Amino acid sequence: MAASDPGPHEAVDPSAPGPEGLDPTPAPPPADEPAPGGRRTRPLSRMTRYTWSRHWPAEALMGLSGGVMNLTAFALQRSMGAPDWTSPALVVLGQGLWILAPAWPLVLARMEKQRTFFWLGLLSRGPLLLMALASVAHRDGGAADQGLGAWWLLFATFLVSNNLDAVYTPHRNALIRANYPLTVRGRIYGLVTVVAGLCSIGAGQAAGHFLDGDPVFVRVVFPAAALLGVVGHVMMARIRWRFDGPVEVRPERGPARVRVAMRDALAASVRTLRDDRDFRLFEAGFMLYGLGLLSVTPLFVSHFAPVFSTHEWAVSDRLVLPLTQMLLVPFVGRLSDRIGIVRVGGLAFALLVPFFLWMAFVTSPGQLQAAYVLFGVCMAGVNVSWALGPLYFAPRGQAHHYSAVHVACVGVRSVVGPTLGYVAQRALSFGAALVIAAALETAAAIVTFRLARRVHLRT
Repeated sequence: MAASDPGPHEAVDPSAPGPEGLDPTPAPPPADEPAPGGRRTRPLSRMTRYTWSRHWPAEALMGLSGGVMNLTAFALQRSMGAPDWTSPALVVLGQGLWILAPAWPLVLARMEKQRTFFWLGLLSRGPLLLMALASVAHRDGGAADQGLGAWWLLFATFLVSNNLDAVYTPHRNALIRANYPLTVRGRIYGLVTVVAGLCSIGAGQAAGHFLDGDPVFVRVVFPAAALLGVVGHVMMARIRWRFDGPVEVRPERGPARVRVAMRDALAASVRTLRDDRDFRLFEAGFMLYGLGLLSVTPLFVSHFAPVFSTHEWAVSDRLVLPLTQMLLVPFVGRLSDRIGIVRVGGLAFALLVPFFLWMAFVTSPGQLQAAYVLFGVCMAGVNVSWALGPLYFAPRGQAHHYSAVHVACVGVRSVVGPTLGYVAQRALSFGAALVIAAALETAAAIVTFRLARRVHLRT
């Protein structure tokens, strides 16, 4: 915690059977996309090279923007004096509405896919420019990086940005599905993660350095992140899409279209999870994982913010963690091409168990950095399987819908997980919340390994 020149566009055929998002019946993969595990290596296609040449610069800018925005929860409490409940609330309110994700492809069906990225950039990152007007002052008697200010402004504008990621993430995943063949998705995703990770690390360390010296710099670093994010979205909007199946355009307009899209999206999501057993089990494993992760990671901020400086936190959270992921994701991406994306997810869930138990004994910045090395190992596997898993299970033409259902499940656990952890900490202790999270990760690993064996036997 975290993920686009006019050209050929997908044809619209409302009368075609099986429109994206409405027909969950599984279909076999295209003949030119062998199942994961094949060792055959082919030269990159012209479309892959074209997409990559435009994709990675956009992801670099998104990484720079995200590196700053990932400091939001800590900056709220350390630089602006926000209450300790703001960290869990950022997850609940910032991702809870992701449950509506399956409706957005239907709502936005009339908009050109490239143009969607452009408007997402303006609407999601634009409000953060208001941070340039925020009032911030040093806290009397506090450390150099402790401040007080209008924390509600950063809180609100971040929530707008994070909620719109429920639209961006499935849309970006649909682009990956359309333009990159299955045999190279793991490799490409690994390269993208390296590019975005390097930029995120640099931006996070720079922002942490400025905020460590003066909390007033929240008025500079967050508007800068907003500008970088807008430009990154504009660059994504310049990538042409390869045809990946028909898309339904609803006849309704205005509020009626939104209402009907919400109703149909809910029905299609339930039908997909009901009829596609493998995808349902995949989501069950991720639900258990997400409940465990989101129950305690917001507590890390409130637990360590009074103890560690912004720089000490940024070294662990914005250097050690993303650097470890960056170094490992290319390997994990290739590993997923060989052993399967589901098995990679199960391994990552299992490794989170010792990490959560370790966090109960962290008392110094050095110990936190060491623990975050293991955290980075886990999240490298989680991020690859989270991003590419729905694309593996999705029939042709339904990548957007499957990714949207996947994101909607994030909304469910984003409401339940932080609430569970916050209640456990208040009623019992920080350590008890960690034990509960470890138990959930154990269950997630068991479910996912069973699915991996089933998928492996089927393919």
